[in-house]
Amino acid sequence: MKTLAAIEQAIAPLDAAIRPIAKSGIDVTKPGWLKRLRARKPAPEPWQPALDRAGVRAEADALVAAIIDFYAAGSDAEREAVRALFRKYDSFAWAVTLPQEPMTAELLRRTLLLFSIEDQEKDWRDAIVWLDGICARAAKAGLPLAKKLNEAAALSSDTAPFGPGRSTRKMLLDYAERFRG
Repeated sequence: MKTLAAIEQAIAPLDAAIRPIAKSGIDVTKPGWLKRLRARKPAPEPWQPALDRAGVRAEADALVAAIIDFYAAGSDAEREAVRALFRKYDSFAWAVTLPQEPMTAELLRRTLLLFSIEDQEKDWRDAIVWLDGICARAAKAGLPLAKKLNEAAALSSDTAPFGPGRSTRKMLLDYAERFRG
């Protein structure tokens, strides 16, 4: 991908394909959610990743790889625009993933860049759980975690989407400090 317009043109149809799956949940914050879940017809299918259910796994995996490369090489303004696309096309953002294992230095770099792009998505608490998992796998693999966290922080937003002191950059720098040494 060479332009933001090309990225958006590629994301939009994938987001549309994933949206019915991403938005099909039951709101567990409303009373009676369990009753509604049990009454759901037809019965829910066995769990399968959204990208696979939508039949767009190959296209989404290739696109997210290209987006990560664009993001890593881009200017501050281009990186902010990529983060904005992930906010706009939130079903795509919700569904895309990278492999979990084997955790290599390159997979760690790419996973932290995807974390940076997602910019805490809709909930900073989920971001913490995700980052904890990334760090646990990287530490277990003996990777230079503090260095990679600092590198990702340098490309991340300093805007705090959920209140003062909670920017993605600060979060990554705080984790880097934990793993220094």
